[in-house]
Amino acid sequence: ALRLAAAAPDGRLSALAGARPRVWAWGRAEIDPGLGRFRARLAAQDPSASEVPWVDASGAPTGGGGPASAVLRSRTSGSMAIDVSAPAAAWLFVAEGYDRGWRASVDGIAAPVYRASGVFCAVPLAAGARHVVLRYRPASLLAGAVLSALGLVLLAAAARRGARGSGSGLPEP
Repeated sequence: ALRLAAAAPDGRLSALAGARPRVWAWGRAEIDPGLGRFRARLAAQDPSASEVPWVDASGAPTGGGGPASAVLRSRTSGSMAIDVSAPAAAWLFVAEGYDRGWRASVDGIAAPVYRASGVFCAVPLAAGARHVVLRYRPASLLAGAVLSALGLVLLAAAARRGARGSGSGLPEP
């Protein structure tokens, strides 16, 4: 159910009761490669499907259980910095659409990003205070940069070739 979070003369801001924040940490996760068990529980309208986050991974840790907390420190277009505190191994979940372009580092060391509960991003964490940075770098960005650079090289080559030609580049009468 929606609840009124703020009201002003130019509009209202509502919040969804029980909705998760943009980032949260959880002491454990269900590891379900391909998310088949998760989808089956959703199809059966089994409420247990939403009690624990599900992670699409093979061989990933389930977590150590227990409480954990996450604080979103900064967010810009394509990146975010998050501080997590967990007394045991845990998972960081981020309410961003999962894509293979997401990259994570935990305390400056590269870490895997998994699909969680079908749509979110998840990063496994060791116990303790952790600083996580997520960056979005889709493969299409690199392909676009390479093609743009190639286009510039070809344009420069064509311009140089034209400059070496017959002066004006126009046919002689």
